[in-house]
Amino acid sequence: MDKVSKIKYSIIIPIYKIDEQNLRTGLDSHILEIPEHVEIILVDDNDYADVCGYVIDEYAEKYPFVKALHQVNQGVSVARNLGLANAKGEYIIFSDPDDWLHENFYQVVEEAI
Repeated sequence: MDKVSKIKYSIIIPIYKIDEQNLRTGLDSHILEIPEHVEIILVDDNDYADVCGYVIDEYAEKYPFVKALHQVNQGVSVARNLGLANAKGEYIIFSDPDDWLHENFYQVVEEAI
């Protein structure tokens, strides 16, 4: 069974004009202690018009479970739908780029399900 078929959770994060430090802090909290069966889909809803597109490309290059997508600004709903179209997980989790996950987030979600 390949890694794609093992993905249980797809976390979709639409990103638009967020301060670079806040973006990195939020993304780092999502990656902290991430289990193998999680993918993170980052959707740049500003098509490289600011630093966000380059930051998410950096994360996608560094982490194999992170996918970076880019689109011309169409709004958060369209960005989430692009993420959904690319998601492989059994469950979908929506997050915002300035959300910070608690270190036990994945454990809590797993127990709740």
